[in-house]
Amino acid sequence: MRQKKVRQMFNSDLSQNLSVLPEAIILLTAVLVILADTFFAYKDNSTRELSGFLTFIGIFAALVVLVMTWNLAPSRLAQDSLMIDPVSQFLKAMAVLCGLATVPMVASTKEIRIETRGEFYALLLLMLFSSMIIVSAQNLLAAYVAIQMCILSATLLTAFRARPKTSSEAGLKYFLHSQIVLAVFLFGMALLFFHTDSLYIPEIRAQLESRGTAAGFSLVTFSFLALCPLVLAWVFPFQMLAPDASQGAPTVFSGFILAVPFISGLSLLLKFCVQLFGVPQDGGWAPIPSVRWDLLFSILSALTISVGTLGSVRQSNVKRFLAYCAVAQVGYILLGMAVLDQRAIVAILSGVTSFGVALFGIFAVTHRIIESSQGESFESFRGLVWRDGLIGVAACIFLLSLAGLPPFAGFASRFELLGAVVHGKLYWLAGVVVLNWVIGLVAYGKLIKEIFYPIRQLEEFRGSANAARFVVIAMLVPTVILGVAWNTLHGALAESVSKLTW
Repeated sequence: MRQKKVRQMFNSDLSQNLSVLPEAIILLTAVLVILADTFFAYKDNSTRELSGFLTFIGIFAALVVLVMTWNLAPSRLAQDSLMIDPVSQFLKAMAVLCGLATVPMVASTKEIRIETRGEFYALLLLMLFSSMIIVSAQNLLAAYVAIQMCILSATLLTAFRARPKTSSEAGLKYFLHSQIVLAVFLFGMALLFFHTDSLYIPEIRAQLESRGTAAGFSLVTFSFLALCPLVLAWVFPFQMLAPDASQGAPTVFSGFILAVPFISGLSLLLKFCVQLFGVPQDGGWAPIPSVRWDLLFSILSALTISVGTLGSVRQSNVKRFLAYCAVAQVGYILLGMAVLDQRAIVAILSGVTSFGVALFGIFAVTHRIIESSQGESFESFRGLVWRDGLIGVAACIFLLSLAGLPPFAGFASRFELLGAVVHGKLYWLAGVVVLNWVIGLVAYGKLIKEIFYPIRQLEEFRGSANAARFVVIAMLVPTVILGVAWNTLHGALAESVSKLTW
């Protein structure tokens, strides 16, 4: 009996240590990259990419640990400031995968000077680390500090591009908007602390229930807290920041700035709606009477989908077009927030998966085209399938997946999100989804038309394509496989969500 208890305690300690190991690996890698860049970066050409090698190995190691600890029992760490559960581990794994897809392309880009790549890798790792802390945070102060670090890193990385002034302008615009809403977030924290004497989310919830709270107070604090994650997630009316950030940032970072802050913002919205301002009901969660966040997210998802879809139709710059497409995908994923139950959370996580792999795949294609000095316009994709068959076909598959067409992952996830909306009897919202689904085909069709446009004289790409091809193939495999074997991912996610203790 005694040996059994000792074994249980050892296994519990081991699982907790493994759960926090990915964050430790990312932070340690950032420190090593800074040291490597300081002492070895300028000695000769062979050591200049040491920082990139360390970054890739560190991120890959963190991803391996996250996969190993995905389905461990929920646990709390750092005096309950962090909560590790299957949903947070999955979201962190998606963020880490985004980082892993970004690093190989940095080594081959001309948009970032060789002598500054070490700084770029270090900032990328710090942004990734802060996003992982945001996903797990159960203390509002820890979340605030992590958000601040994420915003500062994202600002510097967005403005990292060597030449155009649009890069600095996009970074400044993102920084100013983010700091304003972060100040509002801090004010909401202060209101809750003065009322409950705590910044720990479960304890705040318990104090609000025991002391009783005026309806106006709950509504105001929710509004103050929710503004910041809405900005991070590119939700309407803050979607206007996404195209500028995507166009101004280095192309290798455009996908990262669109995906990783969104994952952080989504995790915060889930915490606030479920743990602070929600009550368990029939296998899901319902809003408290004074904070109808289900109605709010119904409206916001409809507006975000519509603005993203209609905005993409009018674009001629590929990076801005993809940013508007990402905004529309954010709106589709937010559909699950309007009917928040276990089925909806599975659909949300599925949507994040299909969105991430397709977005990074098409940005890898865009990186390849821009690096060969083809430009950022739609015409730069003209005849792509005839110039490079693999890249051209892959680009079409990524676009079809983002458009929500079978038999690719994007169709399966969007159909699942639509099913969650119909199951919640939000038929008007389902109508908005179907309408924008059809309109979006026009925008995606314009770019696909350019890819298959017949050209008389083939102009070969310049520069190495190895990094872009590696990322394209890595993202192409799950885009295709998940489209035809969706039940495998769905079953794994459903099993994980069933372990939640929210």
